[in-house]
Amino acid sequence: MTFGRITIVLTVILAIFLAFIYYLPAMPWFLPTAAVDEAQGIDDLLRLMMVVGGGLYIFIQGFLLYFVWLYRRKPEDGEDAVGRALHGDNRLEIAWTVAPALFIVVLTVLSLRELDKLGLNEPREGARVIVVTGQQFAWTFAYPETGITEVNTLTLQKDVPVTFNITAVDVTHAFWIPNFRIKQDATPGFTLSVTMTPNKVGEFPFRCAEFCGAGHSSMLAKVNVLEEAEYLVWQETKLAGGGPGADANPEEIAAYGLELYTAQGCGACHALEAGGTSGAVGPTHNGLGTTAEQRVEAADYTGSATTAEEYLRESLREPGAHIVEGFPPAMPPYGEDKLPEGDLNALVQMLLQQK
Repeated sequence: MTFGRITIVLTVILAIFLAFIYYLPAMPWFLPTAAVDEAQGIDDLLRLMMVVGGGLYIFIQGFLLYFVWLYRRKPEDGEDAVGRALHGDNRLEIAWTVAPALFIVVLTVLSLRELDKLGLNEPREGARVIVVTGQQFAWTFAYPETGITEVNTLTLQKDVPVTFNITAVDVTHAFWIPNFRIKQDATPGFTLSVTMTPNKVGEFPFRCAEFCGAGHSSMLAKVNVLEEAEYLVWQETKLAGGGPGADANPEEIAAYGLELYTAQGCGACHALEAGGTSGAVGPTHNGLGTTAEQRVEAADYTGSATTAEEYLRESLREPGAHIVEGFPPAMPPYGEDKLPEGDLNALVQMLLQQK
């Protein structure tokens, strides 16, 4: 096969490959559905990188295989035959140095343009601010405008820009919402801002993308994007306080406590058969009602509680008051901003029933 023919064949293969690569990001199984305005530019940049990078790969590998075949040892060559020595071509070397350099410059400019749209550390005017805090092994979302705080559930309003102020309290985590096309480190002692505008209603997965300890795989959360009317109802419900009323019986209070246990992500670190969780980072919560009674009476107990109920309240508000032997002091304190008094009581009553 002549050089001209191999060039034609490679060109045809390359054209087919590039067409496939160009439309690949649009296929539903390739990328999760984009759910923010800023995702389109990121997807277009990915498409460009795949087309150019994939095209160069096919082009280079094709000619590599061709030259391997062209300069193979032929039957008429002697056993000690040596191929023709090539000493380089200045024009070719300049071309394959300058072309990739220009491509990198173009990618850099386009990438910086997309980053600028995300408003890194420059909150967009009119955007709703949410403070995102990573901790082993849960996410906390604080809404400063209303004083609402959620754990492992992020609630947003469709078509309203939101600035995420991302940080962490213990080790480095990574804020990753695939449908939002965002993955950003959450670093202790440092806050980074990213602004996005959700444009699709639905529930989307939220993950920690940085290995952060034994419970990393359980550090799961979700994003709920709501229409304006639904968002206002959610906000009013949160501000009014949830849970059973003052006349609720112990069973209703404990049932609500179990719902909170799941919503707060306690199962990421603790095992509780009643909640279907098997976390092993912290002590098991199976039989905790009995265990709490034993711990306050133990000689090595260093807290101030005198009853099992007080012990459980102390363990949630000030988990560092007593660390169970064999487990790390990884649990953050749950103040009233994260766990209102009514919710705390429901959790305690549920845990007391674990005998």
